[in-house]
Parts: sequence; C-alpha cells; structure tokens
Amino acid sequence: MKNKINKNTLTITNRPLLTILISFMFISPGYSAFDSCKEYWHADGKVKKKACKKDSEYQRIDKNIYVLYDNKIWYPISDNKTYNQRKSCTSVICMAPNMNILPEIRREKTHYYLLDINPQKIKTFNKENSCLRKFYISDNVNVYYNDKKIKGADPLTFQLYHPENKYQEDLGCQLAWDKNNIYMNGISLNVQVTGKVRVINSSFISTGQHIYAVNWPEDRTSPVHLTLRRDVSTDLDVLPGTGLSADQNNLFYHQQIIESLSGSKPVAVQKTCPIPGYPLLRCVPSEDSTFTDYYITRTNKNLWIQRNIPTNLKKIAITPQDNIHYFRISYKHYIIINNALYSLNDYLSNDSHQKHNPFIFSDFLMSYYSENFIDRYGVILSTSEDRTIANRRSLTNTSEKKQYNLRHEKYNKKTGEIILRDNTHRYYIQDEKLEKIEDIRTKKHTK
Repeated sequence: MKNKINKNTLTITNRPLLTILISFMFISPGYSAFDSCKEYWHADGKVKKKACKKDSEYQRIDKNIYVLYDNKIWYPISDNKTYNQRKSCTSVICMAPNMNILPEIRREKTHYYLLDINPQKIKTFNKENSCLRKFYISDNVNVYYNDKKIKGADPLTFQLYHPENKYQEDLGCQLAWDKNNIYMNGISLNVQVTGKVRVINSSFISTGQHIYAVNWPEDRTSPVHLTLRRDVSTDLDVLPGTGLSADQNNLFYHQQIIESLSGSKPVAVQKTCPIPGYPLLRCVPSEDSTFTDYYITRTNKNLWIQRNIPTNLKKIAITPQDNIHYFRISYKHYIIINNALYSLNDYLSNDSHQKHNPFIFSDFLMSYYSENFIDRYGVILSTSEDRTIANRRSLTNTSEKKQYNLRHEKYNKKTGEIILRDNTHRYYIQDEKLEKIEDIRTKKHTK
C-alpha cells in the first residue's frame, strides 16, 4: 500500500513539473535576451575598458561624429552584433514551438580613439549642401579624416570641396583641398594646386592653371589618379548630360574629343512650348518635368542628343542657319529641324524595328494624340488604319505634285475641335480622334 501511494504521488507531482520544463524549453527561452555594452578607450598605445556611459555624458562637436570627453577629442567607432537573433514572423508557422533554446544576445562595443587636436582650437567643416560629410576636424596644427591624420595638410587653408551642380557631386563630394594639394577621402592626390580648385564633372578637374583627367579605379572607392591634360584649356566647362564638357577648341565626351569647335562653344537646346511658328502642335509646357528630358547640345555642325538612362549619345548633322525646336507631346519627345520631324524616343532606340527618322513634312504641321501628326499631305506616324488620310505621301519618296493638299480651315479653342479640308473631303479632329466627311454640303460621315 505504501509503494502504491508513493507511485501515485510521483505521477501526480511530476506532470506539472514536466509541463513547466516543456514550456521553458520551447517558449520562454525564445523570448530571452541579454544586452551588453562596453567601451574601449585608445590613447598613448594603451586601451582602457569601461562600462558604457549615457549619451548625455559626451559632447558632440558641431554635429560631427567626433566627441569631447575629459577635455580631449575622440573619434568613436561602434560595433554592434546580435547573436541568436529572433526573426519576426506573421504566418501560421509562428504558432509552432520555438526550438531555439539559446537566448538572444545583443553586444554593443564602441572604440574611442584619441586625436591630437587642441579642444580650444577646434575647426569643423560642416556646410549645408548636397554632400553628407561629418568626418573632418582640425585645429591650428593638424587635420584629421576619421581617426587618420592627413599628412602634409595645411589647417589654415584646408577646406572641403562644395559641388555647385549635380555633375560635380560624384567626385566633388569626396574631395578636400588646401593651398598645396587635393585630397580624396583624406588621401593626397599628389597634384599641385595653382589656384581655385574646380570640378568640371567626373572626368575632369581644374587645379587653377591646369586641367587634369580623372582616372577612376575599378571599385570607385579607392582614390582616383589625375593625369595632366595640356591639350585642354582652363575655360573647360560642363554641359548638360553625362560626360559632356567643352572648352573653346573641343567638345569632349568623358575624356575623348568628339568634335572640333573652332572657337565657338556649344549651347544647350532648351525645351519650348508653345512652339514658334507651329500653333497647332499641342505641346507640354516646358516647366512640366514629369518625364525625363533629353539633353541636347548644339554646335555649328551637329546636334548631340543624350538621354539620362541609358547614356547613349547620338548626333544629327546641322548647319548654323538651321531652325531647331525641342518639345514634348504627352510622354513623347520631338525635335523639329527646319521641315524634318524627329521622334527622340525612337531615334535613340537601339531597336531596329522602331520607326525610321526623320519624317519630312510641309510648312503645315499639326498634332493629334501623342504620336500622330498631320501635314498637308496627310497623317504622319499613324498607328492605326482608321487614323489615316489616304493622300499622304512622303516628300522624301516622290517629287509628284499632289492634287489634293490639306489646309487648315478652323480651330475652336473652346471645344478643341480642329477642321481640315482638301478638294473632296473635310476632316474633323476632336477629342484626339480623326473623322472624315465625304460630302461637305450634307456633312455625311463616312464609315
């Protein structure tokens, strides 16, 4: 009887104990976490280990990464790691027991490196611009980048380069300079400064009296190498687009000469709307920049055309007397050169199945829909058969004089209705649709 009672007692008392153990193994440890925080202070070749202090015990210096503590300047580097990290879960599987019995451990380490900077002579280089740089500090003797002293830097003339436009940012945001040298992320580029440093773009830089070509490493993180270019004059300036620049003698694409200029600098062709001489082109106002524009540079010999993405560059031969207009209709971009119409979306495409350019038109040109135009010979760039006027013929394919020429008859600004006519038909363009009326007297619509 005694043994039976003991057996039952063990069974009863062990059930809740077993439940507690299972819960501890599968549930409780999954939510356990331990935090540790240590500081390592590096000074004079020694390292002191301390417990982490509150942020309020440190004084940040002018929004830089550097701190003032114990009347000394320190550069901090944090190293945070999490072990046995629990991942968030929102699916049904989250209801299953957590088999990971190890607790989550979060370890924070911060190393502080002492700098040879006089706290009473601190100079920082913050300035509101497109670059986010908080890793320079100096006094009247030394200049530091992060925790590295910049060898040979002159603290009295040392300054960060501040880009003036987007073409300078790729290189300019990494540069600093003084009266002697140019530095990239704290490393000397070993070039002589002979005036004001000026970044042209990511391909060229001026050091005052000289122009240098910028040679980038493959990883684009190591310092660049600068090569003196004696064939480039100091009036070199950037042009809209990727890699375009020009001096009074040459037009450059990256570092290659692509056109001789003979003393006449290129100009950028701006988008216009309304278009002078073409009142029936329904263009988008030039201040509307919803879609990516094209970069168009005009010289005496060529138009150089480039889109931001991809960065292919194409040209169209012109003369100084050519009349040029750049405009947008809906999401399409176009150029008119005299009586030639170019669709830039097609012209810069590498797809051989795209429409051919240019389209030659008469002195009369009107648009309807986003990619349809009409001149006195009919519809240009029509995408469907029901929008075609049959008597259109390209002036590039025939010299035959047409008996039936379209002419503009009426345009109602209130309704947007446009009426054209030839010798036999009248054509209505309303709500971006083209309809033809065969009998002018009865205005009977043809199907």
